[in-house]
Amino acid sequence: MLVVYLAGKIRDKTKELEEKNIDFAAKVGAELWRSGLAVIVPQLNNYASFKGYGKDLSWDQFLEGDEAIILRCDAVIVLPNWTDSKGTKREIGFARTNNIPIYYYPDIPLE
Repeated sequence: MLVVYLAGKIRDKTKELEEKNIDFAAKVGAELWRSGLAVIVPQLNNYASFKGYGKDLSWDQFLEGDEAIILRCDAVIVLPNWTDSKGTKREIGFARTNNIPIYYYPDIPLE
């Protein structure tokens, strides 16, 4: 089973838009699991997900952790909402630097 990292926007202009971004990632993550991939969905593992226990954790700490996870993945799948996401751009650059294949959802020839 291939392990993939789902890169996409989390932060947005409003809390409602952030929830929409997280919900979209969760929906795609479930779809990819159904297709036979093991999926890391970082949008579900962010500062908001720790129910207040992670208030002292920084954005950089999460991205450094995400990079450690990406190194262990077979590929990165990028969601369509990535173009104005500083974090996703960093993840894509990191994957490229480390020769990890990058695919853009829904074009994922990994199944």
